[in-house]
Amino acid sequence: MKAARERTGRWTQVERWDGLPPAELERRLATLDNDTAVLYTTTYRDRDGQRYFPSQLIAPMAQASHAPIYGWYSTYVERGATGGAVYDFAENGRATGMAAVEILRRGGNVDGLTFPELKARCTVSATQLERFGLSADRLPSGCELTDLPPSIYREYRGTVLTALAVLVAQLLTIIALLAQRRQRRLAQAEALARRGELARAARFATVGELSASIAHEVGQPLSAILSNADAADLIIKSKRLDIDELREILADVRRDALRANDVIRRLRALLQKQSLETSVVRLDETLQQSLSLIEPEARRRGIRVESRFAGGDGEVIGDSVQLQQVLLNLAINAMDAMEEVALARRVLSISTQPVASGIELAIEDRGCGFSSDSGQRLFEPFYTTKPHGMGLGLTIVRSIVEAHRGRVTATLREGGGTRFAVWLPVVQGRAASAHAGVGAAQSVAASVQSTADAASQRTVS
Repeated sequence: MKAARERTGRWTQVERWDGLPPAELERRLATLDNDTAVLYTTTYRDRDGQRYFPSQLIAPMAQASHAPIYGWYSTYVERGATGGAVYDFAENGRATGMAAVEILRRGGNVDGLTFPELKARCTVSATQLERFGLSADRLPSGCELTDLPPSIYREYRGTVLTALAVLVAQLLTIIALLAQRRQRRLAQAEALARRGELARAARFATVGELSASIAHEVGQPLSAILSNADAADLIIKSKRLDIDELREILADVRRDALRANDVIRRLRALLQKQSLETSVVRLDETLQQSLSLIEPEARRRGIRVESRFAGGDGEVIGDSVQLQQVLLNLAINAMDAMEEVALARRVLSISTQPVASGIELAIEDRGCGFSSDSGQRLFEPFYTTKPHGMGLGLTIVRSIVEAHRGRVTATLREGGGTRFAVWLPVVQGRAASAHAGVGAAQSVAASVQSTADAASQRTVS
C-alpha cells in the first residue's frame, strides 16, 4: 500500500499493492520519492502462489525503497522499516505467558480473568531517519529511537561519566593546589618580610645594649679632637708658631675623626639595612668588622676577647649585615653568661675555621652554661634564662643561619661555659685554600663537625 500526503496533512492519494512478487514490489518501491510513505502490513503469499513470512520481505524492501516504510510490528523496525506504532512480540509473549500461568493456577477457569491490554508503542529507527533526511524532533513525545549510531557515551556511559568525574576532581584539585601554592608563596614572602623586620628590631635592641660602650667609643675620639683643637689654638696664639707640631695635631684630629666616623658608619649600616640582600662575601673579613662594636662592650664589662679568624679567603653567599648580627647576638649572649664569673675567667673566644664544605664560626664563653633541659629549648621563641631577656636573640640567630643554608648548634664546654657553632656552606669552586698546618687540623675539624651534627639533632628543631 502506498500513500502520498501533502504538507497540510491531508491525504491526497492512496494505492494498494496486493499480491505483488518481491521483484515487482522492489521495482515499484525504487520509483518512489521522499514525500511518499509506505505502510507495510503483512504478506503471506503473492499472486504467483509463493509463500512468505511477513518480516522476511522487509530487509530487501527497505534496501530498494526510496521512501520510508512504516509497519506495526517491532520485527519490521529491526529488519529495516523506518518505524511505526508497533507491537512488541517479546512483550506480547510475556503477557501471554502470565495469562497462561494464571489460567493454570485457576485450574482452567477463566471466569473473571482479565488480560492486560497490549498497547502499540511509537518506535523509529534512527538510521532510517538519517537516511531519508527526516528530523527526530518532529516525533511525538515518548517515541523510542532504536538503531542509534555507535556512540562512546551511550555504550560506555558509566565509564565516561566516571572519567569525567575524575577529570573534574583532578581539575579542582589542581586549581586548589595552585591557589594553595600562591597563598603559600604570599605567606612565605610575608614571613620573610616579618623576619627581616624582627631581625632589624633585634639589631636596635642589640645597639641599645651596646649604647654605653658605643657612647664611650665615640666620645673618646671626640674628647681627643677637642683636646687637640685646644692645643692648636694655644700654639696659634703663642709668639712662636710651630708648623710641624700643628701638622701632628691635625693628623691626630683626622685619625680620631675617622675613628668616630667609622663607628657611626657601622652603626648606620647595621640599623638601616632592612631587606635580605645576598651576595658573595668573605666571611672572615665580614665578621672582623663586628669586632669594633664587640671589643668596647667587652672592655666595659671586663671581658678579654680572643679572636682567631682562620677561614682564609673562604666565601659564602649571604647578607653581610645579618651575618654580623649573628656574631653580635652570640657574643652579647656569651658576655651576659659571664656576668657572675670572676674577672680572671671572663674570656670570650671568637674563631673561624674550615669544616667539611663550609666555614665554622665558634663563639665560646666561660659562663654558667645551660642545663640539659634548657638545652633543648635554647632556640625556641620567647624562651630565655635571663631575668630581663625577651627570648628572641637565639631564635633570630637560627632564623638567619637557616636562611643562609647553614646550621647552628650549642654544646657545653669542659670546665664550664658554652660553645655556639655556626656552620655556613662556602661558595663551590671558591673555597679557601688550606692554611699552614691544616693537615694536623683536619682530624680536629672532623671531630668538631661530628659534635656539631649530634648537637644539632638535640637542639635545633
